[in-house]
Amino acid sequence: MNKSEIARNLTVISSRLGLIGNFIESVQYDSAKKDDYAVMYVLFNRGGLDNLTNSLDDIREQVQMLSDNLVDIDEVQND
Repeated sequence: MNKSEIARNLTVISSRLGLIGNFIESVQYDSAKKDDYAVMYVLFNRGGLDNLTNSLDDIREQVQMLSDNLVDIDEVQND
């Protein structure tokens, strides 16, 4: 993997984080409206919390892999 591929992957991760932010804003909006049913539905009936947890775990793994690749690139360039 080269630095351009890493940059593209980081852009994808950034987009996913934006979607997660939108999801959280939606839940906050429903909560502020005191629409407890909507909050409960989104978080639990639609698997919102599970999806959020899985997405964040996946992003963490991807960032770690990209970080490892950058370290490998630096080691190769320094040799």
